[in-house]
Amino acid sequence: MSSDPSSTMMKRLNKRMTDMEAKLAEESKLRMGLEAKLAEERKMREELGEELRASKEAVNTVTFKYSKGWRAIFQLGALVTPALAALGFFRQNEKLLLTARNFAVFSEVCTLLALGANPKNFGSWEEKAYIVTSFMTWPLSTFTFGLGLSRVEDPTAVKMGKMDMMIAIFVMLVGLPGILSVFKLFSKLPDAKLSGAMLFLFQSAVSILGSLLYVSSSSFRCVINSDKNVGSIVDQCGNPMQPANVVSTYLIIAWIMRYLFAPLTDATNQLSWKNVMELRMSKMQFTQGALFSTMSLLTMVIFANTNENGTEFDDFLHLLVTSFNLVMFVYVTLLFSEFAFKKLFCKRTTTTRDDTTESDNSGTFGLSEAGMSSGML
Repeated sequence: MSSDPSSTMMKRLNKRMTDMEAKLAEESKLRMGLEAKLAEERKMREELGEELRASKEAVNTVTFKYSKGWRAIFQLGALVTPALAALGFFRQNEKLLLTARNFAVFSEVCTLLALGANPKNFGSWEEKAYIVTSFMTWPLSTFTFGLGLSRVEDPTAVKMGKMDMMIAIFVMLVGLPGILSVFKLFSKLPDAKLSGAMLFLFQSAVSILGSLLYVSSSSFRCVINSDKNVGSIVDQCGNPMQPANVVSTYLIIAWIMRYLFAPLTDATNQLSWKNVMELRMSKMQFTQGALFSTMSLLTMVIFANTNENGTEFDDFLHLLVTSFNLVMFVYVTLLFSEFAFKKLFCKRTTTTRDDTTESDNSGTFGLSEAGMSSGML
């Protein structure tokens, strides 16, 4: 018997429809799988984007500055000397004036730590006004206690006061524009380098401030325990006051070199130890090296002659301290002019690998690499 043609055709149509439905179901399943994968990829991209934004925000808010609370603490430390100097000047109290002089370098370091709290914000006029105003408390307080000491009866104290006033004028003329240049260069550092520099600067606070307090403790104790009925305070405490002041000045200069100047040095302007050993350096580098070595030697000799129990400021010690101050004036002037001012205002020339040896001899002695600056401390 032959089959019905219509039933055969229906079977074929049903089979085709079944096959088409199976294909459609498979394609739908594939589409759903692709959509699920795309949704998963979008979710991963969004999560990665959020993590990246969070990490950038964390770096911008934490790494490049320290909190306003720390800035306020350092600012309070910076105001110790101005407060003592003003009080001693208006009361004509020699002990207060000498105490202000004793802690002057401590307040100066606190000032620099407060000023460097947020270098990324250097471009704003508020930050610049804060830096200038806060920095000026340094030379003004120095001039105040120097002027107060120049009005006492003791001739040695008068000499000390006049020297302090000269230092104050020097800091205003050289220090203020130099520090502004340094912080402007800090604000232009690459993010990674600025992050490391800020961390090291903050970590240095404990060591430098602790060292300064220790150095100043003996002279502070001598001033407090002095008796004006016995004689002038300077005759009783000239030594250790002057040696402590010299050592503190040396410490702040070395600290500035290591933590403010060294991070600004780029790799093409480094002075290697090999060049130092072979004396392959420019005249400026050699001069700076000789001046710093002289300062180090004078500081060591002055510190060795310190009498913590208190004695007069004799002629030999006066000669050593005067020599240190003269060398310090020249060295700091060269340091700021050759490094901060020249680096900021002069255009740099690009150097190739063939010029590496020549560029090694064009840096600033003691600042060309962090290792060398660290070795000087």
